[in-house]
Amino acid sequence: FADLMTIHLLLAAVLLFGVVAAFSMPAGQTVVPNLVPKKDLSAAIAVGTFAFSSSTFIGPAIAGLLIVKAGIGWAFVFNAFSFLVQYAAIRLIRNFRHEHRSGNKKSILDDMFDGLRYTAKHGGIMPLLILSVTLSFLARPLQDLLPGFADVIFKTGPEGLATLFAAFGIGGLAGALWIANRNRTEGITAIFLYGSILAAALTI
Repeated sequence: FADLMTIHLLLAAVLLFGVVAAFSMPAGQTVVPNLVPKKDLSAAIAVGTFAFSSSTFIGPAIAGLLIVKAGIGWAFVFNAFSFLVQYAAIRLIRNFRHEHRSGNKKSILDDMFDGLRYTAKHGGIMPLLILSVTLSFLARPLQDLLPGFADVIFKTGPEGLATLFAAFGIGGLAGALWIANRNRTEGITAIFLYGSILAAALTI
């Protein structure tokens, strides 16, 4: 609103946001198994994905409208307010079961290295993790490049960007609904593998 934003200030804000997200997102994902009975875990994860996908559809659509009608400052105000809603929801969470740590308490680094050692020795988790990391590096940036496509290539501005983001969100929404309705873990690895191959082909 004060017209003080610079590329350096934006870079610093995005860097800090990335550091915070690196802690908050894994923490949020680890909460899910404690919210529902084990038999409902697959559906719960899918519902979480549904919520995330719907936000990637609804959020950019609202932001695009706000930018066009009221200016970019109000888009940031709305985004900040949405975090307050998230905090209120977190306060309402009640665990289905509680974890109890046994033995000596370890530091977060010790826990991290224990996890890495376990993953490296596991014949199933390690290949899936490598595939997931590869996708994150090669396919995920496509979504981050959408502003450039909307502005420089298609010259459609905020409206076009909102449409592109909405397409991503609708696709994620459809996939999450299908997985939630499926509600079983059998065959998930094959779905992930074929989905990764299809994502690579569509990116190309």
